[in-house]
Amino acid sequence: MLTSPQVIPERWSPEQFENELRQQHRRYHHLHPFHQRMNAGELSPDEVRRWVINR
Repeated sequence: MLTSPQVIPERWSPEQFENELRQQHRRYHHLHPFHQRMNAGELSPDEVRRWVINR
């Protein structure tokens, strides 16, 4: 049986954890133009149907 040493990352401080979490904000789907249009009620009924089918 082959095993490799497991590297356990150092625990983040609460401040570092919050900073790392906030950095992920930029990747969230709510920033995508499609979702911004959907949240603003600017999609056509067909666009909403296509979005639902794709879920």
